[in-house]
Amino acid sequence: MIRSPLLFKCLLMVLMVSFALLFLPTTLWPFDLSTAFNKYSWLDDVAHATLFSVLCLGVQSSLFLSRRKTVFGLLFFAIVTEVVQGTISSGRTASVSDVIADFSGIVIGLALFKLARPVLSGLFRTTFAR
Repeated sequence: MIRSPLLFKCLLMVLMVSFALLFLPTTLWPFDLSTAFNKYSWLDDVAHATLFSVLCLGVQSSLFLSRRKTVFGLLFFAIVTEVVQGTISSGRTASVSDVIADFSGIVIGLALFKLARPVLSGLFRTTFAR
């Protein structure tokens, strides 16, 4: 199931960081993110898309999963995180636009994996063929 142990460890680190970013109350950040997100409304969508493209790239490069399972798994994760953000009282709210940005990031991650597949095969001496 694991394609590359090193990339799998990197994926686990990215997952831990994503949990911190997605669930940490905004009052615990060392700087005020809400001001930046209110001033630049697109910044939140870019952050979501970036995070989920990195997650998708990590899943595809470290695990033997089909693209379909990757998309459905990460989309499920995106929806669950939004529901949790909407129910906890941490200054966060659930947003459909965040799920759309997450899905966009998943698509970008799939495209990046397709482009990076030959390089990854050479670096990690494993096959990344589909």
